[in-house]
Amino acid sequence: WNARRRPLVAVGVGWYFLLIAPSTFVHLNTVLMENRGYTASMGVAVVLGWLGCAAWRTLAGRRRRAAGALCGVVLAAFALIGWQRQQVWATNLAVWEDAVEHDPSSNDAVLNLGARYVMAGRLDEAAELFKILVARSPEWHAGGLNLAHVYLLKRDYGAARALLEPMVAGRPQDPGPLAKLAQAHAGLNRTDDAIALYRRAIDAEIANLSSRVYIHEVVPGEYPEALMEVALRAGREADARWALMRFAQSFPGHPRGYLMEMKLHAAAGRWAEAGVALDRLARLLPGDARVPQWRTQLAAMRRAAEAGP
Repeated sequence: WNARRRPLVAVGVGWYFLLIAPSTFVHLNTVLMENRGYTASMGVAVVLGWLGCAAWRTLAGRRRRAAGALCGVVLAAFALIGWQRQQVWATNLAVWEDAVEHDPSSNDAVLNLGARYVMAGRLDEAAELFKILVARSPEWHAGGLNLAHVYLLKRDYGAARALLEPMVAGRPQDPGPLAKLAQAHAGLNRTDDAIALYRRAIDAEIANLSSRVYIHEVVPGEYPEALMEVALRAGREADARWALMRFAQSFPGHPRGYLMEMKLHAAAGRWAEAGVALDRLARLLPGDARVPQWRTQLAAMRRAAEAGP
């Protein structure tokens, strides 16, 4: 009955509850929810507008002018608030800086702000945030892994190693800490340790593909290619070939496998085999702009090898 007499109110209320329901009753696995209320709030605006118009019709003279002025002030205030929030939501970095400012106790907000600082090249600021997470929640390895990542980017391999070794000891089947510790050992020129750790990380990641015990955003082939690069620099083709074999078993026909095969043959001076691998990759990725770059890279490697030291 009220909906028929006041259709705008019914539309506004229905709009609000319909659009806010996913954020209220369904777990969306997201940290920031503020923006999900923006579209829903249009329903509130419709209801308030209808109520304002209804009240306006009952006023006259000075009261009407005063109400109009008050309405203008309120609208201006909301416009200013909206403009300020728009500046916050203009970039991911600004969003997470605002989130940490309003809730510095949120580990997720601090972690995401630190990640944005890393992307912006602000490594010292990122390190300070990740140190806070490590001190606050030492059992939550996300802070420690990200701090180790910053140390690796800064080439502070000793600090990364000291941070990662206890993680690996506590979670020996977690591929993330294993791979980062391998990178730290490679930076310290401890090639044997780096190769052994990369082997463990690759095996752990293959096991993790089915169990999903550890959640890491790893690009397929990241660990095998890292092992291959370390092994080829050390002249250990057998380890490089093992990395390629393990990747091919886990992701048969993946383009990265052919690129790794090209590098493996090129490192050994088998230029014909390297060219065949690259041709297979080109057929798998027709029209890909990276293929000419890889051909240029292979030609440069051959010229450098033929030129000698």
